Amino acid sequence: MDKKLLGSLLFSLLLLFTGCSTTYYEAKPKDTYTPTKINVTEKYSKNDVALIKVADGISIWEVDGERKVNAFKMILGLSGLDSILIPEGDHRFACRKKYRSGYNIRINNTFFKGGHEYLVDYLQVDDKKIYYWVEDLTDGKIVYGKKVTAESLSKEVDI
Repeated sequence: MDKKLLGSLLFSLLLLFTGCSTTYYEAKPKDTYTPTKINVTEKYSKNDVALIKVADGISIWEVDGERKVNAFKMILGLSGLDSILIPEGDHRFACRKKYRSGYNIRINNTFFKGGHEYLVDYLQVDDKKIYYWVEDLTDGKIVYGKKVTAESLSKEVDI
């Protein structure tokens, strides 16, 4: 038997018996949210503002280049904002995922429609990778990134 073939066979058997498995952590929305108004005044109606919520384990720290949570809270690893109300239009913001020493999530110029509700969601694979996206919960469309599921990732690695 060829050495390469034998080596491949032994490696395959080793993987089979050692149980090399991947753990997926699918985020869930929080039970309750406390939205913070960002540049929203009483003149705005519900149809003029978008509600952006984050999945459990994520906090919003910065909106349109302005820090909304003080650096002291960031250094201590405390939570930032769990949701924001912003005027309709293009916005960008930064979030932080509680992950090892923290994982920064940047949502770049994305249009948020007034009267709509959005969720920054993610899928964590072991302690190696985080996939994230923004979903418009009002119409079910992904407006930033690509939605990833454990099922879609496991299909990619199946041989």
